[in-house]
Amino acid sequence: MASPSVASSRSRNTAPALDSEDVVMARAIQLSEWARRNARVVIGIAMLAIVAVGAYLFYGYQKRQSEERASIAFMTVERTALSGNATLAQRDLQDFIRRFDGTVQADQARLLLAKVHLDAGKAKDAVTVLQGVKEGPGTPVGAQGAMLLGAAQNQSGNRQAAVDSYLRVADAAELEYLQEAALGEAAILRQQGGDFAGAAELFRRLRDMTEEGSFERSLYEMRLAEAEGRALAK
Repeated sequence: MASPSVASSRSRNTAPALDSEDVVMARAIQLSEWARRNARVVIGIAMLAIVAVGAYLFYGYQKRQSEERASIAFMTVERTALSGNATLAQRDLQDFIRRFDGTVQADQARLLLAKVHLDAGKAKDAVTVLQGVKEGPGTPVGAQGAMLLGAAQNQSGNRQAAVDSYLRVADAAELEYLQEAALGEAAILRQQGGDFAGAAELFRRLRDMTEEGSFERSLYEMRLAEAEGRALAK
């Protein structure tokens, strides 16, 4: 027979467990009663969730289908762009961009159309086209578009805008060779515009990106010294 103290201890140990179970049961009953009283609300929420999931899945399916169609169509329009027939290339590329706007292939088509415009001496038209290319980390052709945009802006006479475009690439590109190319173009444009101090800043960044003793580092050190000297002489 258990002593009174042991029995009291057992009752104290089981009481919280029973109380906890009672609380869970009470809450479950309350939730059940609320659901019964608000059946229409519960059904409505469930239907909205089903519709939202269905819409998301349908959107993903439609997007994949659109990208597949764009990939197939792009092969044809790319051949046209490389054929040398500028008038036909412009027309087909513009039609393609309208049809598949929002896809990666549409941005690739913008790059081709911009090149066609540049070859025809229409730098301002190229700038307009390239401003529609999505930039930023993770965008497949963003860095290429910004580099080409810089070239088009420079050709159209807007040197500062070109420098800004190149610097965006230098700051955002994940690949080091793109960073170096963008900094190099921006530095040269600053020199051409008489901003030798600004050019020196960029050549300094380029020098610091290269290995000690490498040919590239020696080249950037030479250009940095030249830019700093011309900045002091102004």
